[in-house]
Amino acid sequence: MPDGTTIDFQREAYLEALLATLPETIAVFDSDLRILDLNQAGMDLLDISNLDELPENPPLYVISEKSRPKFKEIMDKIFSGDLTIVSDAFLLEILPVSAPHQLHECRLAPLKDPNGRIIAAVMSGRDVTRRYKALDQADRTLSILHSIRTTVPVAMIVIDEQGLIASFSDTAVNLFGYTESEMIGKNVNILMPSPYREEHDGYIVRYLKSGEKHIIGIGREVKAQRKDGTIFPMRLEVGEANLGDYRLFTGFIHDLTRRHKSEEQMQQMQSELIYASRLSAVGTLASSLAHELNQPLTAIANYLSAGRDMLEDNNPKTQKLVQQALDESVTQSIRAGKIIHRLREFVSKGKVSMEVLSMAELVNESKTLGLIDARLKGVEYIVDIHPDINYVLADKVQILQVMVNLMRNAIEAMEDSPVKQLTVAAHNTKNNRVEFIVRDTGPGIPPEIGTRLFDPFATSKTDGMGLGLSICKKIIQAHEGKLTVKPAPDGGTIFRFTLLKAPKEKSFAE
Repeated sequence: MPDGTTIDFQREAYLEALLATLPETIAVFDSDLRILDLNQAGMDLLDISNLDELPENPPLYVISEKSRPKFKEIMDKIFSGDLTIVSDAFLLEILPVSAPHQLHECRLAPLKDPNGRIIAAVMSGRDVTRRYKALDQADRTLSILHSIRTTVPVAMIVIDEQGLIASFSDTAVNLFGYTESEMIGKNVNILMPSPYREEHDGYIVRYLKSGEKHIIGIGREVKAQRKDGTIFPMRLEVGEANLGDYRLFTGFIHDLTRRHKSEEQMQQMQSELIYASRLSAVGTLASSLAHELNQPLTAIANYLSAGRDMLEDNNPKTQKLVQQALDESVTQSIRAGKIIHRLREFVSKGKVSMEVLSMAELVNESKTLGLIDARLKGVEYIVDIHPDINYVLADKVQILQVMVNLMRNAIEAMEDSPVKQLTVAAHNTKNNRVEFIVRDTGPGIPPEIGTRLFDPFATSKTDGMGLGLSICKKIIQAHEGKLTVKPAPDGGTIFRFTLLKAPKEKSFAE
């Protein structure tokens, strides 16, 4: 068993070794604030190598000016016997002799003599510069994030892996009508209408298991529901943040209500413009229509008049001639009725209706108005419809408008041409489309018009508005097709447009 001297020696050696290796500064001060003892970390601060180099005066130069009043105040309390501050940590800005300034977290304890009188104060100081810089940086980051959350122009919602809301921006509050306190901790599916509300949690679970991204980083248009129950369209962009094993998902929500309304208004305006263009086309056809209708009406009158005269002589031999006259009257009536029917369809103002249509029948119907006075103007026309022509998905009236416009333009273009031949063709293409072609033998497109032929108000006609081809292009684009023009190899112009084939054929006998 070692004696007391050995134990004291071992304890003293242990304490000296501990003080020498501690990263914290340990200093002993007297009541005049002079240093009585200092460990190795403290000597490094003062840039001294041993205790003999300790300054005789209080080394206040190592403490910044703004921290000195606090240091003196705390020291005065210790030596006055106020021990309430012993367990309290305080911060001092330290200015090491050979290092950048540091922030130390300090604590004080009194050192008493056997009579209980305070004769010195022991102060420990730990460099917490990095920690406080990190905290300060975190505070700044949180401040920036708060600023973003409160000022970002789109709604921002943060959820965890369970779909529970962790953050709800001010814009989201205004958009959905819920307060932030109402939403924190709630499942984000409360902002979705059925059936998306019931399906959302399954989407998250499936993504966490498979890692397959269906919306993260991609974006999608979806429906959302406000607190008052109203449903509106939105664009959702989702980002993912991994915090170790913990994941958060940030959703940025763009309200598309105004955009959809604007698009609807634009579509309405475009529909009105297309309709006005059809009425304008009918106006230019007026004289031709009058001539075309006058022929069957005159024929009907003549046949009926002849039949009446033949019935007056009561000759049984004339009965067959009367029957023929009546048959011809019926034929001419049907002819006139078809023209009127096509005209009524053409000027109809219904909603856009996409349906499965036979391209061959569309071509035949477009001839009624498109080629109405072709023969009268000396135009020979050829209609070439491929026998295996397919069905297309289109709005009948609008596509007829394009066909009639292209045919009428071709006839007008050949007005002064020595050769007047119009070719109308339809055939299949290799890319699951059907192509319609109008070819004329006119003078071609003037060079000054060629590059802007489909622009609004671009025209080579003296009395044209220049809207027909522009509207035709918009109609074809709305049908996911393409309208093009190019010079014919032997003179004239070739217009082409494509339409998507219908996914399935439809029997017109149904």
